[in-house]
Amino acid sequence: MKITKLSALIHIALFGALAMGNATAQEQEPQASEENNEEVTQPDERIQVTGSRIRRVDMETSTPVSVIGEQEMEARGYTNVAQAMLDSPLTMGSNVPENDFSGSSVGSGQYFINLSNLGSQRTLSLVNGRRMVSTNSAGNGAGGNQMDASIIPVGLVERVEVIQVGGAAVYGSDAIAGVVNYILKDDFEGANFDVQYGDTERGDFGNTSLRATLGRNFDNNSGNLALNVEYTDSPALFGVDRPWTENAYSTVANPNYGGPGSGTSARLPVNDHRFMEHNQHGVLFSIPAPLPMFLVSNDGNPLRFDSDGNLVPYDIGTYYQPAFSDGGEGYSRAQMMSLRSAIERLNVNLLGHKYLDNGIKVSTEMLYSKVERDDPQGTQLYNSTLLRGDAGAIGFTPGNPFLTDQARDVLLNSNYFLPGAGTLPYVGQPIYVSKAWEDLVPTRNIANDTETWRVLFGLDGDFDYNNRFYYWSVSASAAGSEGSTQRWGVHTANFANAIQATRNANGEIVCADPSATGCAPLNPFGNGNVSQAARDYVSVELEDTYKNTQNNFLATLGGTLAEISGGEVMFSVAYEYRQEEAEFSGNEASLQGVSRNQPITPISGDYDTHEFAFEVDVPLIGSHQNIAFVESLDWNVALRQVSNSLADSELVWNTGINWRLNENLLVRSTIGRSFRTPSLTELLLPERTQNMSAGLDPCDQRNIDAGAAPGVRRANCEEMFNELGIDGSDFTSQAQNILFPGVQSGNPDLQSETADSFSVGFVWQPAFVENLTFSLDHIDIEIENAIEAFTLENALQVCYDSTVQPTEICNLFERDDEAQIVDARSSFVNAGYKKYRGQNVAVFYGHQFEESRLDVNLQATHVSLYEQSVSGFEVTRYEGTLEQPDWRTQLTLQYHRGPVSVGWFIDYLPRVKQDYNATIETSPNPEVASNTRHSMSVNYDASQNLSVRFGVQNAFDREPSYPTVGYGDILGRRYYVGLNYSF
Repeated sequence: MKITKLSALIHIALFGALAMGNATAQEQEPQASEENNEEVTQPDERIQVTGSRIRRVDMETSTPVSVIGEQEMEARGYTNVAQAMLDSPLTMGSNVPENDFSGSSVGSGQYFINLSNLGSQRTLSLVNGRRMVSTNSAGNGAGGNQMDASIIPVGLVERVEVIQVGGAAVYGSDAIAGVVNYILKDDFEGANFDVQYGDTERGDFGNTSLRATLGRNFDNNSGNLALNVEYTDSPALFGVDRPWTENAYSTVANPNYGGPGSGTSARLPVNDHRFMEHNQHGVLFSIPAPLPMFLVSNDGNPLRFDSDGNLVPYDIGTYYQPAFSDGGEGYSRAQMMSLRSAIERLNVNLLGHKYLDNGIKVSTEMLYSKVERDDPQGTQLYNSTLLRGDAGAIGFTPGNPFLTDQARDVLLNSNYFLPGAGTLPYVGQPIYVSKAWEDLVPTRNIANDTETWRVLFGLDGDFDYNNRFYYWSVSASAAGSEGSTQRWGVHTANFANAIQATRNANGEIVCADPSATGCAPLNPFGNGNVSQAARDYVSVELEDTYKNTQNNFLATLGGTLAEISGGEVMFSVAYEYRQEEAEFSGNEASLQGVSRNQPITPISGDYDTHEFAFEVDVPLIGSHQNIAFVESLDWNVALRQVSNSLADSELVWNTGINWRLNENLLVRSTIGRSFRTPSLTELLLPERTQNMSAGLDPCDQRNIDAGAAPGVRRANCEEMFNELGIDGSDFTSQAQNILFPGVQSGNPDLQSETADSFSVGFVWQPAFVENLTFSLDHIDIEIENAIEAFTLENALQVCYDSTVQPTEICNLFERDDEAQIVDARSSFVNAGYKKYRGQNVAVFYGHQFEESRLDVNLQATHVSLYEQSVSGFEVTRYEGTLEQPDWRTQLTLQYHRGPVSVGWFIDYLPRVKQDYNATIETSPNPEVASNTRHSMSVNYDASQNLSVRFGVQNAFDREPSYPTVGYGDILGRRYYVGLNYSF
């Protein structure tokens, strides 16, 4: 969105009206300077609200800001601040340490907040209005300077303020979708100890939280020191632990689809998704191709190994196409994945301040956090007919010494080759075993460790000059985060040696190559038959490491710039210097690339940025001027000039108005431009192996006549088939259904992305209903030159939908002689755009009875438009879909009476489509049912110092809406109990 005519006209009209009103006011009621001086607010009444560095009396700003308070977090039993943010309707699409059940890793155990689902890299996180170092790692495979929200200390949080749009003009890069500012308590005194334990109704997700917060004033209350220590622990949860996921629902192409208009679905449900081509024991093929016709059979029954290595009949289930069978004994997709990582977290924070005799405040903030995350099923190792190269199926002969006598006899006495074409006895053709390894390496666990630290010192003060009030602040901080990803892989050369086994003169099984030092022969038949010696020989421990550092200096000066008839013109100027550095490396095995993964190239880089910001708030009309329908009218402007050593200079801005018609109604609006410079991860990410999928291969016969230019696509695909010398009329792309290893890397040529935004809304507190507040804000954001991970699917679209195929894009993937995609590269690019349009609603009502109180809080987000284009060829709409529901609503009811507080919480997701264009012809379940979850809590103050709480989350055990895993709550009903003791 460029700055739209509507948004510009609104601002011009309102500005013109207020300017005329201001002129009239000056003619009707000239104000003496003495009277204006009497109106000046005392310094201690001014506060700073997120979205501006100007201290003001009125908390309402032209930019919509929502607040999550300490009491709300306590009421819902949150053990870290990130949980409160994730439940907010504003944060759909945030990164969490769980799985989407696609087969990808469950993440690094970090929570990245994502406002408006525009990408967590476009939400800026602050602590007390200042930047934090990024905790994002190369291992996440995603770009940005995100901060893990779970490192924020729950025991010291006073409130969380969320700017619902923009913020770059005040705070700098990354504030496109908005800003999350975690405001910590400045003056905690006493001691507070908190313990909470929770578990699911099934008893499989026990989690513990321990917290201690100590604080003390000193030196006649001129100083304060507070220490907070928090520990949380939660286990892993497996896909097979839930009936909802143990069979791994998915869909497959319907071989009997009648075509467009037939009323039949092009996809069929697969209720028990399994991979016919392999399982954990080993499936036999006559040639390494993933088709049932090549299965080794005995008396017409396909064969597989059992756990002991004997051959038994193999049930392939209902076969549809490579990588898709419904039921049977293939490898279950649910066995590949965890639903939750196991996470341990330790946070330590020290806050302190001291007022000097001259009124200057000296302060410090110190933070240390360590997060350990384990994904027990993160490593997936295969030697399968679905794969090629080192991960392809293993060829052997009946002479292999690891074969049991039973297995050898079955092979020698069965028609193991193509039906009717076998030659008995065996004449030398190899047989292939295709399997998913569960016993090849010491553990399938992937471990992520992340440590974050930060030390900040600040000085704040204020003064009067020429009968005007001014304030200033200076702060300097040093911060860093470093982490590692550890996993076990297969040493490629050693595996090749170990798999070739023979017997020596003494009849012992040994490696066939006597020159392979230390080699131990490997048994590929069955499950649990790999010897410890072989496991030690073929296994290699891999570690990728990263380190982020940040040095930041911020100086601000603000106060009264002038006095006009409407009141004080307030200003703020700021200078910020920031230096960011990132390093990526690995252990020796990762650097040398001895495993099946791409070798890591050590790389480091840094940038610095000098930024100057200016804000002004002009009270064009004040309440004392008695203008009809205008109690007050303020105009504010923010400008920021950025000079980044690695990116182009940027001038970003924001302007807004606050029009208070009366004491009950406020109208507000902003327009502005924001930006995001590429992060060091996006610029410098070293080449690394990443599992990829084609999504939709344009040359697959199901897709060849689709796309933005069907004729161009078909012509390009047919040319490719002709060059390979194959008939592509029935080509089915395996890359649409399986993940295969590709390469991802950074892009040093990235440029900054920019965004235009517009918001307009109102806050209404009707006089006829006491303690009722209603707010509605419309938000419009368009991002240009967006930095996106250019995926294999994007590359395929650009390559085959272009009249002139771009070589640099078509070279990002490789096909084999059968047109199957066997290799691909992905990187970050400046491509396409994003458009977001939505409305945020908030309603609060509180009623005080004689001896009790009722509070009602409703938060809702409506998305009326969300579209993007990454490749430039496709435009995808998301509103009203699983990825971006058109509504997300949270209702909180709290009743307080004496020592008891009761809370009831309702989270609602509406009925949505699987995707924007979903119909019964594209999906067997084109729509997904709405999902409503209820939770409740009870808090009892047993004494002045001790309180007890109990809660039930997902009280009615509502499962995710069929057939999804994430549209709702997969954990099910769960309980928690907590104790809090303070003095």
